Amino acid sequence: MQRDDILKALKTNSWMTAYRHLKKLNYIASFTHACSYYTLKEIPEFDENGIWFFGEVGFSRWGNQQETLKHLILDSKSGQTHEEAQQLLRTRAHNSLLKLVDSAAIAREKIGGVYIYVNPSESTRKQQTKERRKAADAGSIPRSLVVDILAQTIQLTVGSVKHTQVAKALRRRGIKVTNNQVFRVFEQYGLKKKTPG
Repeated sequence: MQRDDILKALKTNSWMTAYRHLKKLNYIASFTHACSYYTLKEIPEFDENGIWFFGEVGFSRWGNQQETLKHLILDSKSGQTHEEAQQLLRTRAHNSLLKLVDSAAIAREKIGGVYIYVNPSESTRKQQTKERRKAADAGSIPRSLVVDILAQTIQLTVGSVKHTQVAKALRRRGIKVTNNQVFRVFEQYGLKKKTPG
């Protein structure tokens, strides 16, 4: 229900009166839509992240958006990027993430040009960033890194450059990349150095 629905059901124009009635019930407010939707605590079927959606309206086991983000990040194996958090919550998360960082409830690390929001505890943060780097090396190459690799290759003249040269040049620019990642991009886009025939 939305606030207006609650006021109509209780036949009052006073939100304080409605709130006193709500307090008697076991209710939670949405973390989306400016916390303007309400449901009884026994209704949501929370997923493994403690989140439940009714249409586009999101509810969390932890209450508001900041508390939800904090729990998602603290309990995460490899932290969360802004985009990952936004996908889970289906709403903008940037301001809440920055407030959590400012209050030291979470921390953030830059890995491969992307901020990863992590646990502020040093030991947990190190484990989360280690897992994130391991996943990045083993998994797919981020699109932004592919663009950097291709741009650097073009600058160094396609066909007359080795993948190791591109990787070295990118690292000099402060971009974290492995020789293997560049080699894979070369293979995918047919940029391998041509041998005279």
